Amino acid sequence: TLRLDRQQLVLRVIGPASNVQAVSKHVATLSGPRRPVSAAVWAELMRTRASQGPEALVERLQDACGCRIHIERSD
Repeated sequence: TLRLDRQQLVLRVIGPASNVQAVSKHVATLSGPRRPVSAAVWAELMRTRASQGPEALVERLQDACGCRIHIERSD
């Protein structure tokens, strides 16, 4: 059984260990699209990533697109 707990942002997997392991392997392979950004955009994302209120750029972008935005610091 799979249940998405939207409040806790958790995917609950219930069943035999082999099924849970299969789901875990599948989820590990999932990744969203990556988009390169300019140095100026990157600097603004870094500056505002923990902001609250009107300056919370990442939060506003997530609300507008209906998806989660992950800022990858490596590379």
